[in-house]
Amino acid sequence: GEGQRVSRAAVHRLAAELAQESARTRAVRAGIGPRRAEIVVAGAAVFQELLDQCGLPGFLYSPHGLRDGLLAQMAAERSAAPSYRQRMHADREQALLEAARRYGVELPHARRVRAWCLELFAQLRPVHRLPPDYRELLEAAALLHQAGSYVNRAGRWRHAQYLLANTELLGFRPEECRRIGALARCLGNLRPLPGERALRPLGVPAALALPRAVVLLRLAAALEQSRRGAVRAIRVRRSAQGVRLTLTPRRGGAALEAWALDKERGYFRAVFGLDLAVGLA
Repeated sequence: GEGQRVSRAAVHRLAAELAQESARTRAVRAGIGPRRAEIVVAGAAVFQELLDQCGLPGFLYSPHGLRDGLLAQMAAERSAAPSYRQRMHADREQALLEAARRYGVELPHARRVRAWCLELFAQLRPVHRLPPDYRELLEAAALLHQAGSYVNRAGRWRHAQYLLANTELLGFRPEECRRIGALARCLGNLRPLPGERALRPLGVPAALALPRAVVLLRLAAALEQSRRGAVRAIRVRRSAQGVRLTLTPRRGGAALEAWALDKERGYFRAVFGLDLAVGLA
């Protein structure tokens, strides 16, 4: 029956019986068969010793097999998937904030750059067509892009790449950390094109996709050029000629942000093959 309990004494009796039987006799026992007949004696001896050493009175077993358990676990994980994703996101956020504090990142500014990254990722999705995982990579790079100044402001983008590529971030795989570092490195003078040789150590998919993510990160940084949250909102419109980005400024204007965005027009066209027009609402 389901959930039956077996005492330790019964385990000892069964282990002794199995040891005295021939392999052929053990093979015809229900649940053993010819494959397990040779190893079940050793397994029973180990199990009874485990019960003895741990002082357990016995064990509870289910008649269902391993595949039944795997299917049940998969079903449980599927039903709990949203909460699992929430925990993973919380763990990643905590790891990013700890790294930001460790490297002296100016968090209010970095958070605004991150917010613009996410907004651009959503509004420009038909243009960039990046894999979904780049959303979180961009979040991380935006939040930690100032990390290189912890070493030295001179060469800070190179320092940022080294630090982020070699920092253990909970929830991020090593190859993801390398891509985060490469994104931060490209906020300087480096503007890689798809398939560029310098990106090939990151793997072919990254070498092709990373420049599109770099464009989004550079635009997000440009929207925070004055470091004072000068832009309230953005609107993206796609046309046959290209993309128009309209800024709604806060009080005081966003002329510096519009100028910084205009500087990215050439790179935008080189990566996407589209013109970028920038205007103020």
